[in-house]
Amino acid sequence: MTVSDFLKQGMTVSDFLRQGADSEQGDDAE
Repeated sequence: MTVSDFLKQGMTVSDFLRQGADSEQGDDAE
């Protein structure tokens, strides 16, 4: 995921980190 995608989705940092923690496959975060 690029910074642009991050901003477009309007996700909070907490939501972003929570997704990363929920997925043990970090590669999917991109």
